Amino acid sequence: MNWGKLSLIAIFITSLSSSGPLLDRAFGQSGKLPHAERARDFYKGKTITFTLSTSPGGTFDLIARLIAKDVRELAGAKVVIVRTDRRGRIAPVNAFARARRNPALNMFHLNGSVALWAQMVKGKGVNYDLTKFRWLSRSAPVGNVLLQRGNLPYRTFDDLKKADLIKLGGIGRFSTTPANYALMCANFDLKCRFVLGYRGSAPGVLALKKGEVEFYGAASTMTALREKKAIKKGELRIFAVTAPDRIDLFPKVPTWLELGGNEWKEPYRSWLDRMNTILFMGYTWVMPPGTPDYIVEFMRGVIKQVYSDPKILNVFEERIGPKRGVIEKFVGGVEVESQVKQLLGRPLDDKDVKWITGLVDKYVP
Repeated sequence: MNWGKLSLIAIFITSLSSSGPLLDRAFGQSGKLPHAERARDFYKGKTITFTLSTSPGGTFDLIARLIAKDVRELAGAKVVIVRTDRRGRIAPVNAFARARRNPALNMFHLNGSVALWAQMVKGKGVNYDLTKFRWLSRSAPVGNVLLQRGNLPYRTFDDLKKADLIKLGGIGRFSTTPANYALMCANFDLKCRFVLGYRGSAPGVLALKKGEVEFYGAASTMTALREKKAIKKGELRIFAVTAPDRIDLFPKVPTWLELGGNEWKEPYRSWLDRMNTILFMGYTWVMPPGTPDYIVEFMRGVIKQVYSDPKILNVFEERIGPKRGVIEKFVGGVEVESQVKQLLGRPLDDKDVKWITGLVDKYVP
């Protein structure tokens, strides 16, 4: 498999015994995984590669590290985590889609909403087709939040209107975040500049703390929970929830729809509803096109079982807050695959693509 330049993280998962509670559940009558014997026979002596296109320290990284050992035990293979050093989020997905050699040995912890949006708006360089990917699961964030530096005076959109310039950080031009930013900035006639290219929440939040940007919006509720100490100390503040409803984890934080009230105008308000239909596709696991059905069914069972492992749940609780932030939003691969095909089966017309991408370009230097 030719991935181009890769940043290989030496995270070969240490050997585990061939027995244990996970294997008991895997082969016991109550929790037998589909095609377990055949799949474990295939994986014996092989290495599964987890691919990430995000930087170390973020939620994608944490989840991948947490589940790697359990996947290794259930599949009977070694696991190695690889991070691409390509900028942006499109090139790694293109490369993954071309993994025709031994596709069963490759899994991508993918930001599904970003990959979906890039395909929907025909983003520059997109050569993949997500309807052909083999989807294992998603564990969507409860909702995204707009983080701001704590020493800034902004509490309302009226406050933002007074700013000479607002710098907002995000991932890439064809991700969902700058599209949401653009809708907000255009609706309220704000003076905005987008600073894009951050490879995940960890470097994005660091840039926020260092003063490179005033806001960072590619932040899930789990990012906010991970930064709860900084929020409590006043280094960071949640300006608003960028989802239709308030979040139980932060019940006092209003949504940006509430903050804007009747000032939200068309077509911006309707476009927010469109964006919300894909934001739930957060933390997804996929395998390349061409992965055999029996391997896909087995791995779907593996991922589901790992996410129900009490040890994993306890670590989620300790590191990123209440388990429901991920676990209660878990959806299996069959349903996710259906949702992806449904979303991409209703493509944006060329006029809409031109409008939304042009609106983003207005704020990108």
